Amino acid sequence: MTLLHPICHIVGHGHDIEILGTEREPVIVNKTARTVIKLHYRRRPEDLAKRLLLIGELIEAGANLLPPASMPIVLDQDWTATIWPVAEPCQDLHLARALAKLHSVNPAVISQDALSSLTAFEIDSRTQSRLSQAQDRLPSSILAELRARADQAKSILQQTLVRPRVILHGNAHADNLMQYQGQPVLVDLDDLATGVPEIDLAAAYTAHVRFQTDRARWDTFKADYGDADWELVARLRKMREATMVLWLATIKGAEAELEHRLSTFDTDQAWHRV
Repeated sequence: MTLLHPICHIVGHGHDIEILGTEREPVIVNKTARTVIKLHYRRRPEDLAKRLLLIGELIEAGANLLPPASMPIVLDQDWTATIWPVAEPCQDLHLARALAKLHSVNPAVISQDALSSLTAFEIDSRTQSRLSQAQDRLPSSILAELRARADQAKSILQQTLVRPRVILHGNAHADNLMQYQGQPVLVDLDDLATGVPEIDLAAAYTAHVRFQTDRARWDTFKADYGDADWELVARLRKMREATMVLWLATIKGAEAELEHRLSTFDTDQAWHRV
């Protein structure tokens, strides 16, 4: 990636920066200007502009989302940047209410131009990409189990297609809740989509089962969110967990944890963070 010159043009010389993320999804934290630069590979600038328009209109409609700091900036023919303010860590106790506010936004108050950036929540394209990445370095037995879990996840998601849809965050775990200007906000908004609200709630439930295991916290989450089909949330947990092990299959050095998660997939045993 030869982006040093255009990135310096955006950041400015002499700034304290930190590069995070992956090769395909790099993130640059400008500690001096307190901004975050997300680099998007082969994303059409006009599509990114519509997504930022959507975020702005959702905020106006009452959703707690991190606002962008600028419109997209084209770096070259492959890369476009979006700039965001730095947000601070936030207690995950606010996650349920933040999701409830997003899910309650009436799409009728959002412009058609902004809504055109939304697609239905799906997992198939990302699943196939991750299986392709893992194909050459994992044993055939593990690949077969990953394919079976991917098929199971797709089947579970298909059961939700006849239900009413809302606007989803798409990756609603506690690390994507931050604090900005004294308010809890949802961040990492690349996966905004439409679907049943229980898809977002299943992400939170999975974190409760696999990483937190505090029943009182989950009861508080449910009370703060309000009405939902919690039985559907429990079923969608398996879809969420399948996408998590498929993501883990692409991470070099995570083979031991991948095998642990696959061996405990049909239990409630704790998983380790990677």
